[in-house]
Amino acid sequence: MVTSRRHGMNCHMRTTAAPDGTLRSREVQFWMDTGAYADNGPRVTATAADAAPGPYRWEAVRVEGNCVYANTPPSGSYRAFGATHLQWIGESQLDEIARRAGVDPVELRRRSLVLPGQPVRPDGTGKPLDADLIGDVERAAAAVGWDEPKGPWVGRGVSVGLLAAGAHPVSRPRSACARTARPMSTSGPRRWGRGPGP
Repeated sequence: MVTSRRHGMNCHMRTTAAPDGTLRSREVQFWMDTGAYADNGPRVTATAADAAPGPYRWEAVRVEGNCVYANTPPSGSYRAFGATHLQWIGESQLDEIARRAGVDPVELRRRSLVLPGQPVRPDGTGKPLDADLIGDVERAAAAVGWDEPKGPWVGRGVSVGLLAAGAHPVSRPRSACARTARPMSTSGPRRWGRGPGP
């Protein structure tokens, strides 16, 4: 049986910081294997590009996302589609920056995360953040015993990602009533069998 799968990705990400760990810039270029058909591959690619900077304050950001057709089964969207790929890469780089700067990884995130009311996107577009990411990181760190001694072969980590809730519809349903008082409804194929949508 061949069915949709998560997008494969090839990514180049470069994150720069000052010697004290202050985040400066992030440059991302990635290619997502959407398979033989687009389905919602372009949307997954756009979502990945939107999530690539992460929820941090930057001086400069450049993101280029590419959706590539291949002779593989079509890719589909799964939870936090597109964002998880880039979050793992970006958060791993932040951990390395913290290590090189001699800063606790939780402290690095505490200093760098977008604050409530600030724009989520580096270019200032979109809705302002309506969450307390710093408080969330602190609670997550406490829950895993961040400040407690670790035994041998024990690791701990924290990670922060942000994904815009919801998705823009690919098609829009429309209902009308003709002069004959006969109702008519149209919708695109993405609406069939998927329940109500936006």
